[in-house]
Amino acid sequence: MLIMEITSCHVSLSHQDNQRRTTMSSLESVLITLLSLSAITTNANIDNAWYTYVDRVESVREQRAIQESATQSPMEMTTPHNTTEIVHDNHDYYTVEYKPNEDGHWMDIDNLGSPLVINQRLSATARHAVKVQLNFTYPFYGYDTRFLYVTSSGFLYLGSYSHRYLSATQYVAPLMADFDPSLDVGSTISYFGDESMFVTEWRNLRLQKDTTGKNFTFQATLYKNGTTVFSYKEKPLNISDIPTKNHPVKVGLADAYYHDTWMLHPVISRRVIYEYHSVDASFSKVDESSSIVIRPLETCTSRLTCSTCIDSPPTGFVCVWCNALNKCSDGFDRQRQAWVKQHCDTKNQTVCPAESKPEDGDKAGAGSTTSSSHAPAVLFFLFLIILVVVLAGWAVYAYKNPNTTSGLFLIKVTRCYCLKGSSGNSPSYKYEKTRGVNI
Repeated sequence: MLIMEITSCHVSLSHQDNQRRTTMSSLESVLITLLSLSAITTNANIDNAWYTYVDRVESVREQRAIQESATQSPMEMTTPHNTTEIVHDNHDYYTVEYKPNEDGHWMDIDNLGSPLVINQRLSATARHAVKVQLNFTYPFYGYDTRFLYVTSSGFLYLGSYSHRYLSATQYVAPLMADFDPSLDVGSTISYFGDESMFVTEWRNLRLQKDTTGKNFTFQATLYKNGTTVFSYKEKPLNISDIPTKNHPVKVGLADAYYHDTWMLHPVISRRVIYEYHSVDASFSKVDESSSIVIRPLETCTSRLTCSTCIDSPPTGFVCVWCNALNKCSDGFDRQRQAWVKQHCDTKNQTVCPAESKPEDGDKAGAGSTTSSSHAPAVLFFLFLIILVVVLAGWAVYAYKNPNTTSGLFLIKVTRCYCLKGSSGNSPSYKYEKTRGVNI
């Protein structure tokens, strides 16, 4: 189970140490938050945010198994050499087809027409990403998306939340690795899109610190129906031989959900990103002139009514209906935060109820209860405003007088610790938004 923890002030500022996990005092946290806010507003680059990346042994799949009547194991069909091999993943989000020695899925991207985009910055910068808008909605794990990030490290990021560790999860990765396009003047990263597909090509990429001149060339194609195709043209090394010390190596898909909790409401919050599923393609099946075709299967979110959710759920899923969200789910998808907040995990429906209206007496009682609960909240909010003003004044004084005790303390607590996971391979990315390019 992959978990990313992010402490934030509406813009995700982190102050946790992955090795020591020490808890800062509320005073220090507020001071750091106030100073960091000013830094972020002056520069849109994502490097201004501070994050903590955590690897923990905690399985969402085990939680999910409690809700399922039976656990399906991976099923593999053995086929003769040089023919299509189909592997069903263990939660039935996708089917994976390996097609060795078949280059029929390779796209001649130079002749697909306009608009073909060759991003010069992306083609010359390691660990860089560019935001692109699609011309269609691409269904990813049952949720439609219109935006993605093309990275220089051989993958696409499809998360709805931008952070520095894009390689952690929520990716479409034909070959994620520590590539550096600046090592070869012939390296290009280009993409083309129309109303039915989006093609990205990574051409003549070399690995960081590579001195052999061996280049990789491969593509990822996203189709409007949710099918994803990975195609490979040049692969000078076995995927299992690519170093993973400074950057993860992955082939496949992954998705996650976010869970936010307030540490000091409404100033500091913590965001935890849980990867609930991944499709990990076999490295041994990746070869030159080969393709991997990943096709989506129906999930609970495709059921739009209570009756279809309960009476005809997709194979492999235990779906429940939540009246508060008017949604069908198994409880583990991108909107789990809202699912839990509305108590859908404890008050879900296995039988579709008839519509009912609350009694007038219930409405009146609820209104009086709400009014009586406002006073403590108002007092706390006023106290918080006074505290923030006082601390802001102290921070300005300390910033302008660095040689004082306050100034030295401020320098000490505002050092930036860019932490990595226990595996030591959690790189950070810079990103930019494309301007005037909607493909």
